[in-house]
Amino acid sequence: MKLENARVLFPTSDRHPFEFGFSNHLHVRESMYDIHYELELGVVLSGQMRRVWDTETRLLRSGEIWLTGVWESHGFELVEAPCRVAVFLVRPELISTVHLGIEGCRWITPFIAPAVERPQLRGEDKAYFVSALRRLEQVMKRRDKTDEEHHNLLAAHLLLLELLRTLNDQWTPPEYASDVNLWGHIQPALSAVFSSRTPVREHDAAVMCRMSDSTFRRKFTQATGVSFGRFALHHRLKSAALELPGERTIEQIAERWGFVDMSHFYRAFKHVFKRTPAEYRKEHRRG
Repeated sequence: MKLENARVLFPTSDRHPFEFGFSNHLHVRESMYDIHYELELGVVLSGQMRRVWDTETRLLRSGEIWLTGVWESHGFELVEAPCRVAVFLVRPELISTVHLGIEGCRWITPFIAPAVERPQLRGEDKAYFVSALRRLEQVMKRRDKTDEEHHNLLAAHLLLLELLRTLNDQWTPPEYASDVNLWGHIQPALSAVFSSRTPVREHDAAVMCRMSDSTFRRKFTQATGVSFGRFALHHRLKSAALELPGERTIEQIAERWGFVDMSHFYRAFKHVFKRTPAEYRKEHRRG
């Protein structure tokens, strides 16, 4: 998602694991599908959009939110334009290790629960957060970005935590809610995936984490909300997608990211992005 004007200008990385901004969608025919490692929380400020996940579709109006998990295939289609949204992107390891002494608040759980079970703002909370986000946008526009960026970042952080606390207060999490300590246990497997262009076998990842295959499989899914196989596949698909606007051929890019079967690459890519690699390349070169 392209975040414009009032924006915290920190791309997510190990050093800066948080991004926040606003986006304005102007055309009813506009749509986009994506995957990314970061967790995503968005709030509709005006207009209407249809949010789409693999197993769920929701029509969202002003004050309603969407949540997206790790490497989850998701997208939107505009229903009423213009449609203005606020979007938080945060690396899951940041949320999974938050300790604020708030009993029973599992910060990461709303993101990794199945899409159909995720919470939604209710009643007066919708208007409250729309108003808070609009005030924050005006403050961010007025401030000099070079001097005030860290103040904007802190304000966005606090608003995200307030949103998550409100959602948790209104929602009964699934019984399998993630253990905040699990993320550190699977870190060797995450590092292996991010440092390799070729597929990492689940058994090898389990060995790296000093677990049996079955224990690793259970803990990895409990921590991230996705299987290890899908996590690794979607990382390679997104990495390939980022190279498509460049000069390498589609076949060269697929091979670079460990796809030896082109028909499998095309099927997996279209399932996630709702476009063929050639269509994706054309759109992003034009954009």
